[in-house]
Amino acid sequence: MSRLEEGVLAALLPAPVASLEHRAGKVSESTSAVTASATLHDSSNDCAAEECVHQARRHQSLSEQHSQLANSLQLSVEEQEAFLYIPSSVLVACYGKPWDWCCLSYIYQRIANRYAGVMRGYIAIAGMELRALELRAPRRGPSDVGLERLQRLEALAQSNYHSALKELSTLLADACTSTWNEDNTDALFTMWFLILRYEMHDKACIGTSICHLRGIRSLLEIYSREDDNSRNKELPWVSQNMLLLIL
Repeated sequence: MSRLEEGVLAALLPAPVASLEHRAGKVSESTSAVTASATLHDSSNDCAAEECVHQARRHQSLSEQHSQLANSLQLSVEEQEAFLYIPSSVLVACYGKPWDWCCLSYIYQRIANRYAGVMRGYIAIAGMELRALELRAPRRGPSDVGLERLQRLEALAQSNYHSALKELSTLLADACTSTWNEDNTDALFTMWFLILRYEMHDKACIGTSICHLRGIRSLLEIYSREDDNSRNKELPWVSQNMLLLIL
C-alpha cells in the first residue's frame, strides 16, 4: 500500500482500522557470511508471508466493521478498494496534473467524506475502470473466477452510480434555499461531473446526460443574475473547476 493510500485510510477510517497499517513487525536479517544466500531467501519469503497476513487481517476487519464515514456511508471491502484506486485512475491521469496538485485530490480528501453522492460517483467510475482493466488482462482459457469478478465490478459500478443519482436529486431539492452554502455548490457540481463522466461510457444514458446539462444551465442562470448588492454571484473555485471539466 502506498503512502497516499495509508493517508486516505488514516483520514477516513476509524482509528482501530487505520492502525492496522502499523502492526506488522520487521523480519530479522542474519549477517552470517556462510548462510547469506539462504538467509536472504528466507527473509524474502517471511516478508511475503507477513504481507499476506497483513492484507488478510485488514480485509477481515473491513468486512466486519466496514468504514463509518462522516457522510454516513458504510463501504464494503470492494468499495473501499475501488475508492483507493482513484488516485491512480484514468479519470485523474487524463487531466494531466499530478495528484497532489489536482482539484480531484482536494475533492477526494475534503468533500467526498462529507457528501455521499461524491463518494458514490468516485466509486462508480473506479468500478467501471477496474472492470475494463480486468477485461484487458491476459487469460489462459475461460475462468469462472474472472467472470464472477467482472460481474461484481459491473454491479458495484451500477449500484453506486444509481446511488449517486439519488444523492444528486436530494441535493438539488435544497438548491438555492436559505440553508444553501458554497460546500453544497461544490458537491453539486462535483456530482454532476462524476455522473456525466460515468454516463459518457453508456449509450443508454444519453438522455439522462442531457437532463443534467440542462440542470447545470439553469443553475448557472441563477448565478448570472444580480443579487441585492448589484454584484454578480460567482461559483466557488471547486465548482468552477468542475464546470470547466464538464465543458
